Amino acid sequence: MTGVAVSKGAFYSSIKTTGAQSNVVVERVGRSDAEDFASELRSLLTNRSQASTRAPAQSAVDELERLAALRNRGVLTDLEFEAQKAKILRG
Repeated sequence: MTGVAVSKGAFYSSIKTTGAQSNVVVERVGRSDAEDFASELRSLLTNRSQASTRAPAQSAVDELERLAALRNRGVLTDLEFEAQKAKILRG
């Protein structure tokens, strides 16, 4: 999801979300609730966007270093290391 818009009607509103893969419309939302709901969605989008641009947490870096040491000692294969690394980076 990349965007959220509210369309206000006489009694109800609708909320439209846009994204790379799909668009979703939620209809017949109470007018008083629609803007609050849309605001929460926008906040979640902002938080998700900010989280994806941050550097990995120190614990993730520590874990990657530990896994690299195990790979270097021959305890893990390159394939096992890459699989574990992918899990950590997905968070």
